[in-house]
Amino acid sequence: MSGQYITPTGASAQIKFNYHAKNVYIVVAGEGNITVTDNGSSKQVKVSGTPTLYPI
Repeated sequence: MSGQYITPTGASAQIKFNYHAKNVYIVVAGEGNITVTDNGSSKQVKVSGTPTLYPI
């Protein structure tokens, strides 16, 4: 799989995808929070700095 990039166009951007996996990760850079919702349960992931791999 080659690299794939997404740049938000506003403050309230969303990424939605379906998956079948034990673990899911995302590489994110910048400042702020990501809200991860899975099966109706939500959690916040704090993002800070250079590109970093985050478990979601």
